Order: sequence, then structure tokens, then C-alpha cells
Amino acid sequence: MSNPRPSIEIIPSKMPSQNHESNHQLELLIRIHAPKRPANQATTRPRLNLGLVLDRSGSMAGDRLEYAKAAAKYAVSQLLPTDRISVTIFDHEVETIIPNQNAHQPDKINQRIQSIESRGNTDLQAGWLEGGTQTARGLEPERLNRVLLLSDGETNTGITDQKTICQQVSGLASKGISTSTLGVGIGFNEDLLEAMAMAGDGNYHFIEHPSALEQIFATELNGLLSTFGRLVSLGLESKNNVQVLDVLNDFDKTNTGRYKLDQLRYGKTLEVVVRLEIPKQRKTNEILELRLGYTQTDNQRMVIKHLLSLGQSELEQLPEQSMVREYSTILEVARNKLKTAQNIDAGQTEEALQQVESDLLLLSAIPASPMYFEEKSQLEGLADRLRRNETASARKQALSERYQRSKK
Repeated sequence: MSNPRPSIEIIPSKMPSQNHESNHQLELLIRIHAPKRPANQATTRPRLNLGLVLDRSGSMAGDRLEYAKAAAKYAVSQLLPTDRISVTIFDHEVETIIPNQNAHQPDKINQRIQSIESRGNTDLQAGWLEGGTQTARGLEPERLNRVLLLSDGETNTGITDQKTICQQVSGLASKGISTSTLGVGIGFNEDLLEAMAMAGDGNYHFIEHPSALEQIFATELNGLLSTFGRLVSLGLESKNNVQVLDVLNDFDKTNTGRYKLDQLRYGKTLEVVVRLEIPKQRKTNEILELRLGYTQTDNQRMVIKHLLSLGQSELEQLPEQSMVREYSTILEVARNKLKTAQNIDAGQTEEALQQVESDLLLLSAIPASPMYFEEKSQLEGLADRLRRNETASARKQALSERYQRSKK
């Protein structure tokens, strides 16, 4: 029986206030629907190979380390005896307290986790590298493999160059081991942890209070267990002199110029918004070819192609779709959060607040919906932080929300 395949849905929408004498400008909402989990897999799950990498530096002392240990023990309690686990801890030195092994003795593993104490500085790269090395020792084609890196501080020892670290993370991802990063509090380097997650085909989480750690670990495990496809890429090849003006999600790109998307998960949908300019004179009705690539959990690389064609009369009669407008507005607001962070970096707190207020006004132009209310609440919270001059946490919030919205 062949594996199920994702489907691609494209909803075109005319952009507002167009000059009828000019070329057509469209927004496309591209929806990539992952299949539902097959019925014969409903009562089974793939085997995991999990590498936990925990910061035990001095700044983790107290609640942060206790919550981190509780979250790690929760993760261990969710594993089956056939799953594999390793636990690496780091400060300025690195120690693997649980080498990669089957998770058939959870009590002994959790006793070792509970014994972790804080000390020292932060050599994040060395900690991650050892965690990745341990995970690689249990690498098998049928397993889902991930490193979970948790830190609350700046990497200040060993290799600190972001580009170098991300190249290593990307290399590990290409071998089938993804990396997710969890930043706790307001002292960590969000730029580095986000970049590592993007390079590592994983997720980035900003965790303001360590009490949320167990919930985030649960989210990571559930997401990992629902993985349908990894290393997902989207190629856009325009036809007949059509121009791709923008991809509002601000995805990173692969070496071949394709967009790097989030992992495909059973029953979930990825949304991408693309803006096009279409000349009135074309040889054919072909506009855009999509090339969706992904690697299945059996390591087989798959490619799906989808061709969009629209005739001249279809383009002229195309309505403005409110749902497409909603998605594009939400993504514009997410993109503007980078501007907010840049204003904070420049010490321009008032300008950062003005940007957020401008985004609230932009958001008010779309219909009320769950996505609208969620974004409105986030913007209001960001504005409150800026008014209280809590710039460090405001920057982390802005960049985390931009990452989550653009990627998801």
C-alpha cells in the first residue's frame, strides 16, 4: 500500500485598489494539507530517538533548573522502552549523564536528571554538539530523531559564531536529526536559538516563565510523533513573464533557492501567501508551477508538482477574497515585528511602540476571527511591555511571535 500524499490548494485573490490599465496583481493563499494518519497507524506510533541537552550554568539555579528537570523527567515518562534517549548537560564543560540508550529504565534515568546541579558559564555549542553526537549513535531510518536544547543564557564560552553553529545544525538535520531550541527567561540569545531551529528543521520556543516548560516539552513530543514529512521545501517557478513579488512568510531558502517550510504533520495544514504580478499579454494561461518536496519518515524523498493556470477573463473577474486578505494582513503584521525589534535595538522605544500601534490599526481592517483576536491580544501585550520599558522581554516576544506566525 502506497503512502498517502499531501494535497495543494491555491486560492487566488485580486489585490485591492488596482488600476485596470496595469498588469494584474494577485495574492495567492497556498494551503498544503498533510494527509490524516492512516487508520492502520492509529494505535501505533513511530519510535523516537531523543537527545535532551540542558543548560546547567549558574544562571539556571533555583526555579529554572527545577522546572527544567521536571520537564525532562516528563519527557522520559512519555517514552516507550523501544525509544532511545540521551541526556547531556553543559556549563563551561559538557557531561553526558545518560548516553544514548533504550528508555527501558525510566526511573534510573530520572534519578540522574534529578541529581543535576547548577554551576559555571555557558558553552552552548559544545553542549548541543555532544547532544547531537549522542542522538546520532541511535540514528535509524525508521526512528524520529530530535535534539531538544534548553538554555537561559548567552553562549560565552567555546564557539560562539552563529553562522558556524547553524552550519553544524543544518548538517545534522540533513542526516535526519532535527533540532528544537527552548529559551527560558530574558537572558538568552534569541537570534541564535531561532536561527538554530530554522537551520535544524525544528522549532523555537520563547518561555518567559519556566513553569511552562513541561507544556512545551509535551508540545514538542506530540509534534514529533505526528511528523509526516521533514525537510519540506517549496519551489515557485513563474511562467509567461509572471513575477513573484513577495512571499510574505519570510521563509529561509535552501541552497537551490527553494523556500524552507515547517515539517508536515498528519492532519495539519501549512499556509503560504505569495504576491504575483501577471502581464496582460501572455502566450498561455500558465502562471505558476509549485514544487513541493519533502522527506518521508522512511527517508524517501518525494516531490509533488502543481500548475496554476488562469485565463484573462478569469483574472478580470477574480474577486478579492476576504480569507486571503486576512492571512496576508496577519503575515504583514508578523513581518513588522522585526521592525519593532530593530527599533528596540536602536534604543528607539517610542518608535517601537508607534510601530505596534500602527500594526493594531492595520489589523483592524480585517474581519474579526480567532486569528484576529489572537494577534490583537499579542500586539496589545507587546505595547504594554514597551510602555513599561521592558525592552528585553518585548524584543523576545516580538521575534518569537514573528517566527511562529511566519513558520506556522
